[in-house]
Amino acid sequence: MDQVNVLVIGGGVVGCAVARELAALWKDVFLVEGAPYLGAGASTRNSGVIHSGIYYPPGSLKASLCVRGNRLTHEFCAAHGVPHRACGKLVVASSEAEMPALEALFATGQTNGVAGLRLADRARVRALEPHIETVAALEVPSTGILNAEELLKAYARHATERGASLVTRAKVTALEPGANAIRARIAIGGTRAAIGEAESAEEETIEARCVINCA
Repeated sequence: MDQVNVLVIGGGVVGCAVARELAALWKDVFLVEGAPYLGAGASTRNSGVIHSGIYYPPGSLKASLCVRGNRLTHEFCAAHGVPHRACGKLVVASSEAEMPALEALFATGQTNGVAGLRLADRARVRALEPHIETVAALEVPSTGILNAEELLKAYARHATERGASLVTRAKVTALEPGANAIRARIAIGGTRAAIGEAESAEEETIEARCVINCA
């Protein structure tokens, strides 16, 4: 029976990022993903937005993590060649009736520490985007976009370089807590539907001091 320090379940962007961080601190970090390749789910099938943090309730964990994560994501992408762009965004008020909501959003963003927020008048909005007809808009320069698949690949590559083991076609089927470890049953292999071949799964067991579920 294999024994590891950390077992990460799920090879999406969160799992790969967690494996990358922990591999810098611990030996025997082991990530398993049930699909044939990493990022087979939502991690590579999303809009790729680097969110600013203007919408979350002030003082919430989501607000603080989103604002900090925005800065760290821009920095990571720039440092490691992940295609990205700090394009910013405009949240528009199409009528005077929507101005209170826009101003409230501005106040929330300021409280959350979102950098560079600005209430833009109609002239400013038209200069930025002439196809928008609006009363005013909230300018959010920290919002960005990135290539989600390349971000995941960068996290996975760094995790591997730091010594983590990343295994696909490995699905956790059961977890059993013990006195000093958690025993995970893992089905290795399975159906290779993409190329039309059948492959029987083999079951292995791993004991981990820590299990992090990112599935």
